[in-house]
Amino acid sequence: MIYVIVYIVFIEIEEKPMKAAQGISLKDVLAVYDGPEGDLWELIMGEQIHIGGFSSSMALAEKAGITEGANGIDLCCCNGAGMRFLVRFRNVGSMTGIDCRRHVIISGLCHAIISGLIRIG
Repeated sequence: MIYVIVYIVFIEIEEKPMKAAQGISLKDVLAVYDGPEGDLWELIMGEQIHIGGFSSSMALAEKAGITEGANGIDLCCCNGAGMRFLVRFRNVGSMTGIDCRRHVIISGLCHAIISGLIRIG
């Protein structure tokens, strides 16, 4: 049996404009991930919503030297897709995810429970 300890961290963020994109704030970016656009991206692109999907995730894990049994932390983890990828395909020992949006943390927990990565009871 696998026991998983889940730490949920919610942080308050200070609203500041982004340095590289005039007129777009962190609040604007978070609204996308926390809203219907984020859900739509996941439906269209699957769990790996970045360019390259599975193959680029695998190449990055290889290049980073992520090995079986490793432990890690994912900052800005969104719904935890990257962590679930590492658990499934790299056999990491444990992952801790941190994100500032409740919606994506709850979504990530649901995904992990449904996929059997977190067992309750």
